[in-house]
Parts: sequence; structure tokens; C-alpha cells
Amino acid sequence: MIDLSKYKGKKVGVLGLGKSGLSAAHTLLKSGVFVVAWDDIPEQRAKALEEGIPVRDLRTIDWSEMD
Repeated sequence: MIDLSKYKGKKVGVLGLGKSGLSAAHTLLKSGVFVVAWDDIPEQRAKALEEGIPVRDLRTIDWSEMD
């Protein structure tokens, strides 16, 4: 696994929850990164939620809260 320890405790967004987006979100979460994710496709958002990935509409968030 890629060492993402320098991002531990940081807040990041994952845009797109296809195969690579889901993989990235899981890797980030396992590294202690606070993840919020979004996909325009409702089924992909539902799948992410089922897999324990927090979903939030990244089109409307306050980006100043993200690292």
C-alpha cells in the first residue's frame, strides 16, 4: 500500500466513485485521512456508503474546510 501517513488527520475530497475512486477512498481512510466523497451517479454514492465511505455533495461544500 502507498504510504499516505503525511495526510493522516487531513480532510480530503474524492471526486468520482468508480473503481479507482473507491479504491483511493479506502486507501485514504485506512491511512487515517478524513475522506468525503462524491459521484454524480446515485448508485455509486450508495455503494460508497455501503462500504463505509462518507459521501457529501462536493459541489456545495465549503472548500476552505478541506486540506
